Order: sequence, then C-alpha cells, then structure tokens
Amino acid sequence: LFGNAWMALIGKTKEQVEKEFSPLKIVWALVWGFVTSYGLARVIMWTGKATPIDGLLVGVLACVVFAVAAIAVNHTFEGRPVKLTAIYAAHHLVEFAAIGAVLGAWM
Repeated sequence: LFGNAWMALIGKTKEQVEKEFSPLKIVWALVWGFVTSYGLARVIMWTGKATPIDGLLVGVLACVVFAVAAIAVNHTFEGRPVKLTAIYAAHHLVEFAAIGAVLGAWM
C-alpha cells in the first residue's frame, strides 16, 4: 500500500529492493512474527480476557508502547522523516492488532 512512499523515504529504487531480496529475510520475518504472537498470547492470558476485541486492544496497546515508541526514538536520533516513522508504525499497528484479535478469538 505504501511501498512507493517507503522506497522513496529510504532512498532506494524498486530495482535495488528487488536485488537485495533474499528468502532468508522472509524466514526471519516469520520467526519474529512468531515471537510477537507468543508475547501477545502471554499478555492476553495474563489479562484473563480472551475475546477478539480484548485481543485487538492488547495488540494495539503493546504496539504503541513498545514497537512504535522504540521506532520513534530510533528515527528521532537517526533524523528519519516523520512519514517513514508513520509508515512503520502503521504497519506494526495493523500487524499487532490483527494478531491480537486472532489470539483473543482463539484463546
């Protein structure tokens, strides 16, 4: 959805991104996705509220206070554009909310 804007903000072309692609990057993304899912599952269990809405709210809260906050601090010190921070934050917000909602429904 924001691929072109993301590439412009990181200063790369589509060709450069495609050239740097490696299946190993997908494997690592899956590994860290499982880590995120496990962590959210634990937090949802600790709250004692396992519904899709509760899971979504836990996911959003965890994303904002951990992922987005860390990204924002890093980007501030690196001098990254606010739009790039917003793209990363939105990506993770959707990711955490979806994982939380699924886990809440499943548990």
